[in-house]
Amino acid sequence: MLKHEVLVYLPLKPSAAKMQNLPVKLPVRIEDLPKIVDQDKIDLDIIIRGLETQHRVKADDYYDSYLLFFYYEAFKRALNNGNVDDAKIWLEKAGKLKIDYRYFFYKGLLLREVGELDQSEIELRKAVEMNQDFYVGYYELGRLLQKKGEYDEAVKFHIKSLEHSHGEFDLPLLGVVDAYSASGMLSTALEVLERIPGDSQILIDALLRKGVILNELQRYAEAEKVFNMALHKEKRWELFYNRAYARERLGKLYLAFSDLKESYNLNSVEDILYDMALVEREMGFIEDAIEHLSRYLSVSNDAAAEIALARCYFMLGDFEKASSTLPISLEERLSEFIALCSSLATGEIKNGNFTDLLFSNLQREYKKGRMTEKISKLRRLSSSLTGVENLFVSEEVDYQELMQWLLKHFDNPSLNNRVSGITMGKVPAERELSVEELKAFIQFLPFFGIRFDRMELFARRFAFILSGKGETLAMLLTLLKLYIHALANMAIDIATFIEELVEEFKSYAFDFSKFIAEAFETQFIDVDTALESVPETPRDFILKTLSLVRADALAEASISDKIYIYFRR
Repeated sequence: MLKHEVLVYLPLKPSAAKMQNLPVKLPVRIEDLPKIVDQDKIDLDIIIRGLETQHRVKADDYYDSYLLFFYYEAFKRALNNGNVDDAKIWLEKAGKLKIDYRYFFYKGLLLREVGELDQSEIELRKAVEMNQDFYVGYYELGRLLQKKGEYDEAVKFHIKSLEHSHGEFDLPLLGVVDAYSASGMLSTALEVLERIPGDSQILIDALLRKGVILNELQRYAEAEKVFNMALHKEKRWELFYNRAYARERLGKLYLAFSDLKESYNLNSVEDILYDMALVEREMGFIEDAIEHLSRYLSVSNDAAAEIALARCYFMLGDFEKASSTLPISLEERLSEFIALCSSLATGEIKNGNFTDLLFSNLQREYKKGRMTEKISKLRRLSSSLTGVENLFVSEEVDYQELMQWLLKHFDNPSLNNRVSGITMGKVPAERELSVEELKAFIQFLPFFGIRFDRMELFARRFAFILSGKGETLAMLLTLLKLYIHALANMAIDIATFIEELVEEFKSYAFDFSKFIAEAFETQFIDVDTALESVPETPRDFILKTLSLVRADALAEASISDKIYIYFRR
């Protein structure tokens, strides 16, 4: 025997051999011995070299069975690492040693990996025909059929896998759930998930899927609870990420942002930066949003992110950057608004040919002096808020002074706790807005003059300071849009107006968007009821205001409450 074919039969403890599926006397090439001294686990390549040498020196069914097993282990390692060529080599070696159901099974997996799905199905079917108790084969065949869009067939093979495993293999349950979900049978998928026991090894994966399905069904509060249960057991980035989705739609903006940060810390996928930026923008953290959008766009050509970045620059009053960032031919309405606000800020009013009637009317009212006159009258009306003028310098609000003003002006413990916390660099719990705070926001607007960019930024930051809830932001933006239409001396098509609000708010104030959509379906409240009602909650105030706008009854309402003057044409 040649020197390089020398083998040493390494004795292993039966427990250690069983743990690694090794023979109790492992053939090892003599030159590999130093590599396994003091090693708890022997390297796969060393095992294969020893068994291959054993096969060449003296073929033996006992050792060949181990060699075949480890060929397939090497195949799986290569395939999992994306090394298709190496996987093919290991498969060929296994096939030369012996052809059995495993050969067709792994060949099917290889073909699936390279996208030859029909041929993959043929090989996997061969495997389960040769070994009709091969439950893993049924499972992988189910996964393949699911990938091909054949969901009924996929479910059938997942169930066969469960039956033949006799309760030892849970993964097909997830396969059934995924097949039902992909085919739109979400309620059926939920029923399957409900039957998965609490001690199952796939519980976390099941809870993840359950939460995702509840999100798709717009049952966000239930989804949040499911993700809470899962995260109590295991911290996984997918759980944080999907809980953030539920929380954002529930209006829990800072909690959603915190979840996205945790998700990114666990798995630095650049896409998460985009989601973080959108929530930061909603809370008024515009500079942070710009940083994260810029980082995301450095590795992605995403038009939606470019539009979001342009919107951020717009709110900071950097119209040049906003315009240059906005993708050509996309978001024409935003492009026109940026152009209008830029011209208003510089005083260089040109005859813009706006396709949006609102912008044309705003330009007309400004050029005729009526907008400036109206804003001056509204500022005088707002002077009833003691000390409010001191908060503004050149139509820019001092947010530190604003928070001190809120502490003095409102005798409200929950507001005081939130504002005091923010001034100390903390983010206290969210709170409900009051009608008086809502009215204060309206009275602040005239002090921004014609700087609509600053108004939008103020709405976001003021909502965060006052409340932190997505619904609060939706309410403030609703009132801001009504105010801008009033400055444009423009009637509102209430159907279109509501439709746009619902679309904009559903991502961070889902319940509120449903509220105003349902209010429109029932035609709001009649004008007499609206005029007589005294809003007790912010929602009542929004409902009354929109009803008055629809009925063109703002002038009459202004007699008893001057706040409605801000929305009159």
